[in-house]
Amino acid sequence: MKTFQAAVWLKYGECMKYLNDISGAVQAYKKVVRMAPSHIGAKMTLSALQQQLGKHDEALEALEHGEIDCFSSLVSDFLITFLGYI
Repeated sequence: MKTFQAAVWLKYGECMKYLNDISGAVQAYKKVVRMAPSHIGAKMTLSALQQQLGKHDEALEALEHGEIDCFSSLVSDFLITFLGYI
């Protein structure tokens, strides 16, 4: 059931992002990450959205916790390409 709920929140977050409701999208993606902490795509999207809101520390924090630490080179590439720093 939790996986289904995460999928619904993921779709909701995508819709909010499409509608340019960045704050709404961030809230949805936070729920996805809580329900499915190994969902790398959700973490990366959450980080990018937080960056758009100017929440740089929270953007990094979204990428530093949990299983995503195993993908440090992927995270570094993402930060350089999409967020413009490291």
